[in-house]
Amino acid sequence: MKIGLIGTYDIDNFGDCMFPELYESILKRNLSNVTVSLYSPTNRAAQILSYRNIRSLPQDSDHLEFEEDALILTGGETIGCGHSSGIYIFPRHSFSGGLRLWCGPALASGSSNVRFIAHCVGANSCPDEVVPAASRILATADLVTFRDDLSLNRFSEHANGFTSAVDPMFLISDLLSNAEWEKRARDQIPAPIGPGDYFVAQISAEYAHSNLDVWVNEIHKISEMTGKTPVLLPICHFLYDDIILERASKALSSRGCSNVLFCNKINVKDTAAIIGASAGYVGTSLHGAVTAVSFGLPLAVYSRNTHSKHEGTLRKAGVVGATTHCLSKLSTCFEHMSKKPMNELQVNAKRLAERDIQIVINSLKGARAKRPQPKTHDISSMIRADRKSLHRAQVLLRRIGFSALRTFPSLYDSYKRTRLRRRVRLLNMK
Repeated sequence: MKIGLIGTYDIDNFGDCMFPELYESILKRNLSNVTVSLYSPTNRAAQILSYRNIRSLPQDSDHLEFEEDALILTGGETIGCGHSSGIYIFPRHSFSGGLRLWCGPALASGSSNVRFIAHCVGANSCPDEVVPAASRILATADLVTFRDDLSLNRFSEHANGFTSAVDPMFLISDLLSNAEWEKRARDQIPAPIGPGDYFVAQISAEYAHSNLDVWVNEIHKISEMTGKTPVLLPICHFLYDDIILERASKALSSRGCSNVLFCNKINVKDTAAIIGASAGYVGTSLHGAVTAVSFGLPLAVYSRNTHSKHEGTLRKAGVVGATTHCLSKLSTCFEHMSKKPMNELQVNAKRLAERDIQIVINSLKGARAKRPQPKTHDISSMIRADRKSLHRAQVLLRRIGFSALRTFPSLYDSYKRTRLRRRVRLLNMK
């Protein structure tokens, strides 16, 4: 069976780039003669990805040919709509990055024999006005599961057949043996620090705002409380975690708190290994948190509100109390989770994730049920909504400027880094 995995494998983000490793392993363990190909909005493989060859998703509804027997949208916040001046800048007459990820494959499935499955996806960022049409188009897929109840409830209001599922990333620790994970971690962590001597700390700039000083204080508290060294590990590279963590490392050192800072982009399995061999995880990355649970480690996650993807995804796996909406309570949250039976939570989360991934396997094994065809007016509605933001002059100007910059990747990266460093310098750090 030829299976195409769909996701943002062209962006240096830990969770998204770990999905292909996980899905390929699961699919080959449960199905015979499986070959896997990767699809993303662009064909530029992320640096942290283990795969070098990925294909571009169709750019519009006139080019929906796939050679695979099935397509699987592998998760993440991948149900979206709307051109932007952000990560993906595509011609206005074509699909945005959001529509390429799910709408194109759904339409291809409706007009051919290729199956389309969207498993454990998020849709919290999908604009309210497009949810009705998006729901009806998604309902033509062979299987759709959402990773959180908020996304599920929004889409279930307008179409039937959707369910929720536990994130398959809770199974990440099964990819390698304990010895293999530990070797990878030892190869990355500088001596004399070894497995269990440290905890992983991470924060992205969008969560720090003017509160990085508070976060640093909390990391210092956890270090003193546990006697472990903070290892500052970038996870969301596309958000330039390394810049904010570099500033945090200096602040920790000035407080007399020894720490280890990772700056370079490393393979996703090495990132997972470093988390897995640690004494716990404190951060803002959803899949950093999920990885900690998969390895049975205590964790504390900072999220903005009770409806966050962090809260919903962890709760779905039976992990409660691991998130806080107050930076100054991170150390308290970590202490609280350190007293919980993390091995029991690990076993339960993995059991639930295995149960839900089996739904995908059964869908692939079974005879294909007849699916409804997407309605023409829903497709037209999605395309109009996709281009709506392009009517704003500010967005158009930003797109022109960034498009020109991106023809010189090193120059664009330098611009983004300089801009973020200026923001970081303005943070109130003691």
